[in-house]
Amino acid sequence: MNEIFGTLALERTEDRTKSFWAIIPADARDEAPIRLQSGDVLTIFNTIASGDKAWAGQIDLEYNRMKQTGPTGYTQQAVRGLWVHGLQRNVDPDTWMEMFENSMPAKLEKSGKAIYGALNPFFETGTEGVIWAIHQYGKKGYDGLHIIEAGDKLTVYNMVLGGIVAFEETLSFKPAVFSFNYNAAYAEKVETTPDFFNLPAFCDSFIENRPAILKRPHATHP
Repeated sequence: MNEIFGTLALERTEDRTKSFWAIIPADARDEAPIRLQSGDVLTIFNTIASGDKAWAGQIDLEYNRMKQTGPTGYTQQAVRGLWVHGLQRNVDPDTWMEMFENSMPAKLEKSGKAIYGALNPFFETGTEGVIWAIHQYGKKGYDGLHIIEAGDKLTVYNMVLGGIVAFEETLSFKPAVFSFNYNAAYAEKVETTPDFFNLPAFCDSFIENRPAILKRPHATHP
């Protein structure tokens, strides 16, 4: 049986009219995502107990590196053309940004509490640039958003091997378009309809980019 470790995502179809259920392999993030199909066995995690670490350390942001001046004369740190607030000391800025852009699974230790979630280069009107954050699994909107601050401990994982399981089933899909609302402001249309129990946990996990293990009894195709 083929075993694939990665993070879940909703990827756009070629005509861009809807999405498909997918897993992005941890060892091939730049390659095409793998489309889930009936017969796959999927395990989705709610926490992280073990895995292959990409980076671990205490947050120590510096604010004078890689500053750029815009047309209006405003000076701000920037990575890959995006304004940011702080850069982790002794870490390549492109590597740091890439971990957040890939929504890599992470554990944040803040004020004696462990928070498990996906890295998030958070920005909105008024932030004037990216604020480094983690979005907690199982929480929606601002309730799940945790800003990463100096002194916090962060562990980022390439792949997750174990943790508390939120969902584990053999998948079955119907060839019919499926629509669901993650929250009041976000709705999604997917090309196939899941045909199994525990549907809310399944759907939310793709929006939250949760870590997962896919087991497929035959060769993998995108």
